[in-house]
Amino acid sequence: MNPFFENIALPGFLSGIAFAFVGSFMHYSPPSEINGVVGYRTKRSMKSQAHWDFAQRYSGKIMGFGGLVMAVLSALTYFVPVDVEVKQTAGLIALLVLSVSMIVATEVALKRKFKD
Repeated sequence: MNPFFENIALPGFLSGIAFAFVGSFMHYSPPSEINGVVGYRTKRSMKSQAHWDFAQRYSGKIMGFGGLVMAVLSALTYFVPVDVEVKQTAGLIALLVLSVSMIVATEVALKRKFKD
């Protein structure tokens, strides 16, 4: 395997790329109808079509930007002289933090925008 990929936070790097791609797709081409299969799906986001449209674009923006940041930071771990296991764990923690942050931020934004 390539020494670069052996010495970075690979879970964070791959997840970051996936999040950046999916987030960009959700932001620029979100699912148009409320459904239980594809998109940002919570009770609040599925309350109405306006809630749905806002949540898809907002969460997509956060996911895309966060994924890009996570991929770049994970790639930069190549230059950090610690064990690969520590880097892998850091990548997984970054993935968890990004996921939870995206959900919390989107729910707060929905609550502020739609005074329900």
